[in-house]
Amino acid sequence: MIPASSSSSLSVKSQSSRPSSSLQSRPPSRNTAPRPSSSIGAARPASSASTRPHSRFSLRPNSRQARSRLIPQCQTLVTQMTGMKEEDDPEDESFREAVDYVVRSLETSTINKAAASVDLSVIERRISGLALKARINSQEIFGEALQTAYDKLKKNVEERENDLDQDIKASRLPDHLQFLLELSRPPTEVTLMKAQTFLDNIANPPPTEHTLTWADILAEEPFEGEHWEGVYDQKDGGDWTSTPSLSPLSSDDRPLDDDDSSVEYSVPSSDSTTSEPPERMDDSRPAKPYVPHSCENRKQFEELRARQYWRDDWHSDASPNPTFDVNDPSTLGPTISRALAEATGMKDAQAMLRPEHYIDEVDMTREILMSLQGNNTTILRWNGIAFEMLPNAPRLVHLSLASQQSIIMSLARTASIVQNLRRFTATVFSASFANKQTNNRKVTTTRTCEAFADAIDEATRELNAWCAAREEAICRAYAGIDTEPLVVTLLETEGAIRDRYGTVFEVLPEIIQTIFQIRPGEDLSRFDLSATLLRQPAALTAQLLDTLFLNVQQHMERRDNITSDALTRVFLRTAGPIWSMVGKWLKDGMGLGLGVGSGRKPDMADELDEEFFIENNGLGSGIMGVGLLDPEFWQEGYALRERTTPSGEDGTEGQASGQSRSRRVIPLFLEHVADMVLSAGKAVGLMRALGAPLSSNVFDGRKTFADLVSSVALDGGEKSKALGLFSVSIDTLSRLIYDTLLPHCQNTGSQLVKVLVEDCFLWKHLQAIEDLFLMRKGEVIPHFMDVLFMKMDSNQPWGDFYVLNTAFSDVVEANLNAGGKEWINASLVRLSYRGSREKDRTIRRTVKAIDGLALEYAVPFPLTYIFQPKIIEGYSDIFVFLLQIHRAKNALERILVRDERGKDKQLREELKVLYAMRSRLSWFIITLLNFLTTYVIHAEVMRFHTVFRQAESLDDMICFHDEHLEKIRGRCLLKPNTTALHRAILSILDMCLHFGDGFVDFAGSSATLDLSRQSINVKRHRSRRQERQNRNVVSFSQNRDHDWRSSDEDEEEEEEDIMDSEDGGRIKEPPEPSFSLGSSVMTQDEGFPARVGKMSSELDGLIRFIRRGVESLAGGTSEAAPAFGVLAFSLEDWDM
Repeated sequence: MIPASSSSSLSVKSQSSRPSSSLQSRPPSRNTAPRPSSSIGAARPASSASTRPHSRFSLRPNSRQARSRLIPQCQTLVTQMTGMKEEDDPEDESFREAVDYVVRSLETSTINKAAASVDLSVIERRISGLALKARINSQEIFGEALQTAYDKLKKNVEERENDLDQDIKASRLPDHLQFLLELSRPPTEVTLMKAQTFLDNIANPPPTEHTLTWADILAEEPFEGEHWEGVYDQKDGGDWTSTPSLSPLSSDDRPLDDDDSSVEYSVPSSDSTTSEPPERMDDSRPAKPYVPHSCENRKQFEELRARQYWRDDWHSDASPNPTFDVNDPSTLGPTISRALAEATGMKDAQAMLRPEHYIDEVDMTREILMSLQGNNTTILRWNGIAFEMLPNAPRLVHLSLASQQSIIMSLARTASIVQNLRRFTATVFSASFANKQTNNRKVTTTRTCEAFADAIDEATRELNAWCAAREEAICRAYAGIDTEPLVVTLLETEGAIRDRYGTVFEVLPEIIQTIFQIRPGEDLSRFDLSATLLRQPAALTAQLLDTLFLNVQQHMERRDNITSDALTRVFLRTAGPIWSMVGKWLKDGMGLGLGVGSGRKPDMADELDEEFFIENNGLGSGIMGVGLLDPEFWQEGYALRERTTPSGEDGTEGQASGQSRSRRVIPLFLEHVADMVLSAGKAVGLMRALGAPLSSNVFDGRKTFADLVSSVALDGGEKSKALGLFSVSIDTLSRLIYDTLLPHCQNTGSQLVKVLVEDCFLWKHLQAIEDLFLMRKGEVIPHFMDVLFMKMDSNQPWGDFYVLNTAFSDVVEANLNAGGKEWINASLVRLSYRGSREKDRTIRRTVKAIDGLALEYAVPFPLTYIFQPKIIEGYSDIFVFLLQIHRAKNALERILVRDERGKDKQLREELKVLYAMRSRLSWFIITLLNFLTTYVIHAEVMRFHTVFRQAESLDDMICFHDEHLEKIRGRCLLKPNTTALHRAILSILDMCLHFGDGFVDFAGSSATLDLSRQSINVKRHRSRRQERQNRNVVSFSQNRDHDWRSSDEDEEEEEEDIMDSEDGGRIKEPPEPSFSLGSSVMTQDEGFPARVGKMSSELDGLIRFIRRGVESLAGGTSEAAPAFGVLAFSLEDWDM
């Protein structure tokens, strides 16, 4: 037993620090007598432990001590990692070897070296860097929470810096933070949620828990309150009046002297009376003290309950059976009800019924506002189709039942329309969502229809917000927050809705019924969407946008600005998908159409939305398709959609758009820019195919259509800014769209034109085509014609493919060898003859045999879009016509005019007739050729070059070139309406060949000149057979009376109309020549001079026919009239 005089330092410390107690002044107790000394502690010998020698462990170095402390931890680590234990197999050395390995590995870094430590500034910089990284990664909440937590930690450490009992020393704080940072992972969604919760708790700290004080206990009744619960055990039969002692000793056995404080004794654990009460008191104490309801709380509860007008036991302040008073409106309703009951004899029945439930008008207005938001109320209930008024609906004291029902049903109709619009949007959205969930490529709804439903949904949500704002204003007026007076009535609410939204909620269902073919009165949410989509999606989109557009126009014309503004907002949101399609088309351009991919199918770039007004016709796709390289791809590959409505179908689409069903499927507000958009998109695709850099002025498709229009509308003035409405007119909208798209389209087109001119050598190929087909190359084309005509006259195979192309190549090469410039690549030119053998045999007698000649020029890509095969064919027709004229001219030029002195008189007279005929034919040929080369080809080429240089797009180039070629063909009389004049000219040309052959037969070959060989041999050679024939020829000279007609006959003939009014304004057929193209041998009965007389008469008729036809063309209103006037003026010299 420890002596009483001996005490530990802890007991001394506790005694010295313990304050003085009142027990020190207690009276002496009987227990305070000194105890006798124990016999055991009197003569106790000293223990051997007191003389124990020092252990050698205390003299070990620090490293060995650290090693001995490390071994148990290493054993535990080996056991946890490998499962081996030392007691499992004491003889096995595996466990001991593993422990030694771990000790050797760790003692180099933990025993012999000091641990690496960091400074607090390093941790602070690292925390700041992590917070900055979080902000850069758009995780501002996480960065702010991390910085805030670190600041609170530093503040807490600074406040507790002198606390010796804290778990973590301030000097070790950087090491702990370093350890936590090394164990940390990148933030996840859970981390961000916890960071948000942490910041919310700091910004809105929970209320401090109330701490029980002695003042609270003393303020209550004795032994009452929750803090006394559990102190006394009621199960043991105890009551609140008897309090058992918490000490196991009686009051007499307790030490009351001063020495009692140093005596130590414990409470036995077996005594449940002393141990359970404190535990029960601690467990049963609630987190927050219970505060009973006060009178103020009860008062507030009753006030709130008094406002619950929807309760059956709620009664209004107005009396249910008042006496009618003119000055009191609240007496009107009950008085009318009583009067009607008395008048109908149902007063007793009314008394037996439940009394009327009257509420305030402001409360009924709130009910109507909730119904407008689609909720069932005590006034209105939704029956699946419309809102209906409940039979037991509350009444208003100042309105009769009929007037109240009239006002409420008017508002109910508006609520029903809005609710049906909500159901319609839900149906469209569910169909769209189901399509996306199933990943079905078959479109069940169009993007424009979805945008239309979204616009309606936005309008209904705006109505919900408006109703909520009005209800908030009512609540604020109730609470007295707003000082301005507020008038709330049913009529005022109805007028506010009309002033705010106009008739937009009546117009929208009509538009839905028109577009989706719903009968009036049917549920808008149960329309047959599949039947609607049987129509072309582009047609459905155009019809929807056109219907909205026309409704906006109509309400603008009626000065209904409220409805027109609301419809404009719906229209702009509905047109958003089409505008985005336009932006995507202008940005990405057309697809290449090469069919690269699986199954030779076009790539995704070739696919356009089916509701877009531009479609891919599929040109170039398939097995034989060449895509972009096809000359027709530019004009036919991508084109504007056209309506494909059958003629027998009900023309709802045409009625909605105000246009015929055959028009292109383009929304009205984009119709004026559709061609420009199509051209720009095709230009972008072609630029991408050519590898040319695209323009920096890329169309900004990210700006929505509504944002584009709102930016202009908000510039109109402060009033528009305040209302936030798109108050733009139809003309302003059209101009805005045009001004927005024009710069990009012009820039793209001009850049493509620059690439075609500079990189594709457009002007070089155009010059070569004009020089070749229009015979503008004077030193090469005549040489080629001489070679060709020589083969024709000598009956050589001139139409052979090899002969034609070899002759042309030789002529071009000879021109280069002679020092001429290279004007054409001969390898790009191909001549072929597609005529029959019969025509080939008649080449010496008619120029019509040359019709089978075809001249082609292989234009490189992408110039094939301008010089298409049909364009080259048109050039070839002009070339053949000019070649036919030169063929006749060559036949006349081969006839030599000689001095006939020394010949007999009759022969000289006959030769005069022949030479006169030759002169008349030559005059016409020269007049015609001079007109074609000077006033047609040269004039049109100069004009075309001027216009062609001003082209701003490839489409402009194609249009200008096509118009240029058509003008030349029209002035060359190659159009269908001038076929008669063309046939008359060919007859004259055939007459020239026939005259040349007859002159050779009559005068001999010595009277001709071979211009191709430049022969100067004029020696006359006449065979004996020809001389015998000439002796038998009777001379014939055309009589003046037969050659020239009287002036009366001329006037009558000129007054004759040669235009056939029954055949579309075409010129009547010319007179047929009497000479046969198959007879070239002179007979004995009729000599060549006699036939020349007939030929002269026929030539006169043909030329007069041509002159009258040209004069009729010159007197027209076409652009070619001045040119034909020149030819008509030249042909007037025929009669001189």
